[in-house]
Amino acid sequence: MYSKKIAFSFFTVPALGKNHSPLLTHILCIVLAHQGYEFQTRRKEDKENEAQRRSTLLAQAAVDITPQNKAGFPWSAPKVQVDEFENDFSFKKVKVRGVFDHSKEIQVEKMRNGEKGVEVITPFYTHLNE
Repeated sequence: MYSKKIAFSFFTVPALGKNHSPLLTHILCIVLAHQGYEFQTRRKEDKENEAQRRSTLLAQAAVDITPQNKAGFPWSAPKVQVDEFENDFSFKKVKVRGVFDHSKEIQVEKMRNGEKGVEVITPFYTHLNE
């Protein structure tokens, strides 16, 4: 009995002399439910905006990102800002011109979903006259 009185003494209003813990618990549940609703609403709006952005980018024509004159790919620069790169190339169709060198391909053993297999890695050259 003594531990119950200590546990609920925080919720007791001395002027009224009653234990208001059930009322405060209901208010707390209502506040938390409303915050959950607000979070889910914001999350839904964010997902709809992201889906719209992705569908717009995927509907555009592919961009040729083949390096010119022995240059590198846009992501191979020494000081690439991740956020800028993400905004520029995320869900954007790209195309790269080059040649696969099947004489130098390697097979790496992999296990996926409990099944053994291999992953074939083939070099792709974008600079043909080197």
